[in-house]
Amino acid sequence: MFTARQLDNALKKTSEYLKLAGKVIVLTMLVFAAGCGSSGTKTFSIKEGVQGFSFEYPSSYSLIRIDLSNTSDSAYTTIGLGARIGDAISEIYVYVWPASADLLTATATVDTLLTNAQGVLTDFTLDKKTATTVDGQIAAGASFTAIDSGSGSGSPTGPAYYRITCFMYKSLIIELDMTSDVSLKAVTQGDYDHLLQTFTVLN
Repeated sequence: MFTARQLDNALKKTSEYLKLAGKVIVLTMLVFAAGCGSSGTKTFSIKEGVQGFSFEYPSSYSLIRIDLSNTSDSAYTTIGLGARIGDAISEIYVYVWPASADLLTATATVDTLLTNAQGVLTDFTLDKKTATTVDGQIAAGASFTAIDSGSGSGSPTGPAYYRITCFMYKSLIIELDMTSDVSLKAVTQGDYDHLLQTFTVLN
């Protein structure tokens, strides 16, 4: 199963993103707020990087990745959360990066991600496209299933369930992704929906 990060590496093949991805800074220390919320959730809040934001996530997930930069030639934020339930894995990622000439809308970004996913994943099956709002912003989304070789993922080979949602904020694209074993679909859909409902852009 592709992890969300592996899928992202395969999908983000636009010229603008490749310029940013080549300068990834992995931070080993960063000040962020994480506190307990209601119904077994925690709150993640970050002000560093290209754009601050906060959201709630299930307490079963752990922070697994923070990449960010906010310089004149490199601006992006990547936050990753992961959970293991038995032998199955679920990951949620948040990506923020400047819109590029070929990706100027949420719908265009989702369509590009789907096209690239279909090209690199086996047995790609589109579940549905969606229109929603995130923090009051119009957002485009999609869900699909696919199979990959499991190579390097550290998780069982087999079908994976994916959800992606993108929206524009000022001149930025904010992308919220989830990747999980299909066996976890019933559980992870609720996890992802809660992320969408609680995601807030910080001014």
